[in-house]
Amino acid sequence: MEGGGTTDATVSRTAVNVLATVAVIASVLVALIVQALLWGEYESGVGFWLVAAAIFAVGLVAHEATHGVGYRVFGGLRPDQVKFGVMWKALMPYAHAKAPMTAAAYRKAVLLPGLVTGVLPMLAGLATGFAPLTLAGAALLGGAGGDWAVVYAIRKVPGDRLVRDHPTDVGAEILPAGAA
Repeated sequence: MEGGGTTDATVSRTAVNVLATVAVIASVLVALIVQALLWGEYESGVGFWLVAAAIFAVGLVAHEATHGVGYRVFGGLRPDQVKFGVMWKALMPYAHAKAPMTAAAYRKAVLLPGLVTGVLPMLAGLATGFAPLTLAGAALLGGAGGDWAVVYAIRKVPGDRLVRDHPTDVGAEILPAGAA
């Protein structure tokens, strides 16, 4: 990392998909067990699943939008320095930061959606007994597993070091020390 060039800190798309799938299953199971312990049985018919799916769909869009907000707030990026899209081959939506920022800012921006679209809705669902919100929040929290993997990939990068969202892979490019 201390050499003169850029260093990749990426995670394979397959690994991200496997991690996210396991995390979704685990977080949903735990959340729904807690939901049942707190509130007893809940209706899980067609309406339940339609509402949960609608919340999840909105949450997916909000997840990527929240990355964009994080890149702007923590990384100081301009709107034209954030790109949104879908990696169709991996079925992964994304928000891409086109400009570098500090590793500390990048970590915050990458983790923010797991909190905003995952933890908070899940806790709101548990607090109110609204099981579709609990389910969708837990699924979105688990789906942020890829974000956790990216942060893990740059865990040893000093907070003030500049990183750039990788342009083609899941992860970041670590810029040379002293890069501006």
